[in-house]
Amino acid sequence: MRTLIILLSLAFLIRIGYILTLDNTKLDATGMEQGGEIAQNLLKNNGYKMQYYGVEFLSGRVPIFPLFIAGTFYIFGENIFILRLLLVILNTFMCLGIFLLAKELFNSQTGFLAMLISVFYPPFIYLSGCLVAESLIAPLWVLTTLLFLRKHYIWVGLLLGVLVMAKATMYAIVPIFLIYSRKLKPIFIMLLFFILVISPWVIRNYHIHHRIILTCTWGSSVFNSVNSIKQYEY
Repeated sequence: MRTLIILLSLAFLIRIGYILTLDNTKLDATGMEQGGEIAQNLLKNNGYKMQYYGVEFLSGRVPIFPLFIAGTFYIFGENIFILRLLLVILNTFMCLGIFLLAKELFNSQTGFLAMLISVFYPPFIYLSGCLVAESLIAPLWVLTTLLFLRKHYIWVGLLLGVLVMAKATMYAIVPIFLIYSRKLKPIFIMLLFFILVISPWVIRNYHIHHRIILTCTWGSSVFNSVNSIKQYEY
């Protein structure tokens, strides 16, 4: 327990030290593109929308990260340091999740080694200060995998839905969890709670765009522009 506390403290202090070197006075361009603009519009009652090169997107990003930013700004004001601090806390506990995951798969010694590496792993430290969806996805993915190994299938289904609503490409991992579960009951439970999470977004998109959109319209805009296809509602 003492070793865990020391490693967690180190992880937190290293990440705090890193974000103190960043500009915490305003959202950077990446943060705005990843959901900051949508969050600001939501707080100003301007709707779930963003502008990109003069095009207005009504469903340009899947909702979890913009809502995370909006919720943080609503409670603490437009405080970028607090926003990054929350990501640092999640990233720190991800190191603990990696310990538990490695312990579950191998043993305690492997768990401590994996956690030690994750505490000092530069990409993880860098990610803790990045205002991108991956900063949420990484710790949630570790948690989802750990809960899957412990057969908490309801939580796995819910978290898979959250992951997909944080980054559209996370749809790719859903079949992996279903295949490895092997039995029909866990597959049904995970799919049921997964659908419960994503269905409000799909219904909302159908109401706005009059077609089924499981993710967001960002990717389609790139395809349409490259192929000179005119489409006026994103």
